[in-house]
Amino acid sequence: MDREVWEELGDDPESVRSLSRNIKAGLEILKADKLDSYDHASAIEGGVSYRVHLKRERNSDLRKKFLQKRKREGALSCELCGERATSIDAKYRDSVFEVHHLKPLGLTGETKTSFTDLALLCANCHRAIHSLMRLSPGHISLSQARDMMLLKG
Repeated sequence: MDREVWEELGDDPESVRSLSRNIKAGLEILKADKLDSYDHASAIEGGVSYRVHLKRERNSDLRKKFLQKRKREGALSCELCGERATSIDAKYRDSVFEVHHLKPLGLTGETKTSFTDLALLCANCHRAIHSLMRLSPGHISLSQARDMMLLKG
């Protein structure tokens, strides 16, 4: 069955995204039907599942170099919300920031990436922009994300 699905949808990421959104919406409806209150405080976790998927690789050295460049230019800060994480010890501050790729590999395929293709985001904004991209058709720029998230920065 996996091969049949791959043959049908492997080269059609937009159909996969559409099906995924429909499945998630259906699951939310089923969950809402099953739960009559929010008082459920436990769940079974730790089950094992296996996935077969295509993964595009990113170069981790590029992140390190990008962070070093940003530090040389001044304090690290999120390009969406302006967070500087100054309350966090400097030796751990890097872990608060993530490098966001402005050109999704799903659209470009294998490509050369430079610093101009990257943005520095705090972990919260990085997660939020990827959530927005899953919910919206097409790619979302930083300015679109800022508008959608009603950020002033």
